[in-house]
Amino acid sequence: FRSSFFLKNDATVWASGVNDQGQRGWGVTGANYASEPASIASGVESVSAGRYASFMVTTDKRLLACGDNDHGQLGDGTQADINHPLQILEVTLPDICRHLAAGEYHSLYLKSDGTVWSTGRGTSYGQLAAGPGTIEVTEPIRVLSGVRSVASGGEFSLFLLEDGSAWAAGDNTHGQLGDGTTTHRFWPVKVMDGVRDITAGDDHSLF
Repeated sequence: FRSSFFLKNDATVWASGVNDQGQRGWGVTGANYASEPASIASGVESVSAGRYASFMVTTDKRLLACGDNDHGQLGDGTQADINHPLQILEVTLPDICRHLAAGEYHSLYLKSDGTVWSTGRGTSYGQLAAGPGTIEVTEPIRVLSGVRSVASGGEFSLFLLEDGSAWAAGDNTHGQLGDGTTTHRFWPVKVMDGVRDITAGDDHSLF
């Protein structure tokens, strides 16, 4: 959303862009811009950038996070911002992380057993996929199983199950969930079958 991350062949991560919430992971926080990438982490196999927070999965399946944590979106059980990549406590994410997706103020963690866990802000849209009334959580909560991959939009979430079906939850103001309505969904709803991949923008989705 506001910063960019580059994962090189040598498993190092480089970052550029805005750093007002420490999301670049350089160990400092400030409303400064960087037009040239700088190295911030090594031994990484995947990265995901939200609007104000950033996440990395290492080659040994540890989860690193940095940036804004006002709504608990980093999932470390606190609401303290982090300006350098920090390993999320193992007690918070008790199994290895296979994939992750960061939205505006929420995050999705896909574990090795195919379960999805969400954390951060749910607001009145339901992007945490945990039902109405789940407004804000600071530690990941389990929301779905049998999942192959996940994607986060601004304030909505997409799930691709192992059977090839796509599901969605959260903000649907612009029809971004793809279920034929503009109704917000607090629980995941099935969108279509025969899907190979999913991705989400701020207010739109691709299946």
